[in-house]
Amino acid sequence: MIPKILLMNSGERIIAGLAELTDSEGKAICLVARCPYILAMMPTGDVSPDGNPAQFNVNFTKWIPYSSDDQFKIPYSSVTAIGEVDPGILEVYLEKFGDKLNDNDAVSTSDSSDSVEESGLSDSGDRGEGGEP
Repeated sequence: MIPKILLMNSGERIIAGLAELTDSEGKAICLVARCPYILAMMPTGDVSPDGNPAQFNVNFTKWIPYSSDDQFKIPYSSVTAIGEVDPGILEVYLEKFGDKLNDNDAVSTSDSSDSVEESGLSDSGDRGEGGEP
């Protein structure tokens, strides 16, 4: 699954491996997010000459902390925007959660006629894939 940033209608900024769930005819049903974490920027304490924070740390907080699941189906109507992940944030995310993200056996659906497709959500990075939803 390809990590993306999702801006949710609720205002949450989530990083997650993202794919589309499709029916047996290839029609997109919803998004599938694996290892979703809320991103929060925290000032480090350093202040620039203009009085604003000079640097930030990025914190990852489990999106739905009371669930043991690491994969969630998200309706398209809940998402405002989907974007590429900043390379620095992506590196840290993959360090922490890359093993879970790449576990292809863990991708599951509740209906055997549904399948997960990544083709519409691939990134334009150096992995040779392109396109956006």
